[in-house]
Amino acid sequence: MSAANFLKKLLDGAEVDWIPMGDERVGTFTRGGGLQKKDFVESGVGCIHYGQIYMHYGTYTHTTKSFVSNEFAQKARMASPGDVVIATTSENDEDVCKAVAWLGDEKIAISSDACFYSHKLNPKFVSYFFQSEQFQKQKIPYITGTKVRRVNADGLAKILIPIPCPGDPERSMAIQGEIVRILDSFTELTAELTAELTQRKKQYNHYRDQLLTFDEDEVEWKTLGDVAKFRRGTAITKKQTKKGKIPVVANGPISTYSHGQHNRDGETVVVARSGAYAGYVSYWNQPIFLTDAFSVHPASNLLLPKFVFYLLQNKQRQLHDMKKGAGVPHVRVKEVEQYGIPIPSLTEQANIVAILDKFDTLTTSISEGLPREIELREKQYAYYRDQLLSFRKPDAEPA
Repeated sequence: MSAANFLKKLLDGAEVDWIPMGDERVGTFTRGGGLQKKDFVESGVGCIHYGQIYMHYGTYTHTTKSFVSNEFAQKARMASPGDVVIATTSENDEDVCKAVAWLGDEKIAISSDACFYSHKLNPKFVSYFFQSEQFQKQKIPYITGTKVRRVNADGLAKILIPIPCPGDPERSMAIQGEIVRILDSFTELTAELTAELTQRKKQYNHYRDQLLTFDEDEVEWKTLGDVAKFRRGTAITKKQTKKGKIPVVANGPISTYSHGQHNRDGETVVVARSGAYAGYVSYWNQPIFLTDAFSVHPASNLLLPKFVFYLLQNKQRQLHDMKKGAGVPHVRVKEVEQYGIPIPSLTEQANIVAILDKFDTLTTSISEGLPREIELREKQYAYYRDQLLSFRKPDAEPA
């Protein structure tokens, strides 16, 4: 059954009113205040800082990440169980007004740059509504500020929220609860997949460490400079590029723009040379135009390029630590050339690469594996969320 048909059957002819969120029939917004990170203590009364809503919390939570003392809580703005806490400032329009429903048993302190919504609705229903397309469209007129974007409590109070069966609170809560049940199932599935992905990444790192660890007397060791050639990229600006689809690879994990020519082809191991990503290792198996970086070309009779990539990737932190220089830091070729590497047989290298490739596909590929599955589930969730919370469109925009 489609989301639209399910919603129609669920409502079964019941009316839906779009009511301002600040209407006394629905709820009230209260500004947080006073709480700063310096007020955190090891244990005590729970609290939510507005920045944590972006970094730590999802749609709802039963526990808080941080605490304040009992003395501080007595003078703080406190949200009650069932309230929805909203971050009212952000660096961008998309994120501002991210919300989390507080489902714990005690009151909690709320920081400034946040507010909390006390209401007569299902807390999760409200929190899901804050994620919906309908809410996102309605908040735009109330966003103010330049560098820091803000929506105040007065603006939020004017936004319309759909209330099914407003004249029958019991049935209204039942409908809200059924919508929440469906959206929860998508949220939980995504959370399970994300947890599995995190575990697989840990496994991947463990196996990579094991597969790329050799005793000194187990295989021959050489410095990378003895068994590979290093080639610097060619300086080019975006204005100098010609129309084309060849990635320009510089000092980061992704290509910066495209070009009509290439200066590397086939398997290429790249080390970023300067900037914040200096030392970052990437692998390419296609034509590229290499600029602010250098490429590593191992002797084909001794080393496989992909094996060298995995060796360097496994030492990513050490490569980053090689950065030197004030202002824009650099990684120097001479230092990377001195890096010692093991040289097992080409057959063993190929076996190691095959194993690590499988793990890499599972944990990082956006077209295969768990990341792809998570992406699909998130899109499916967003579709059902917007469909289930669409109801009948309000006749007029909020004032």
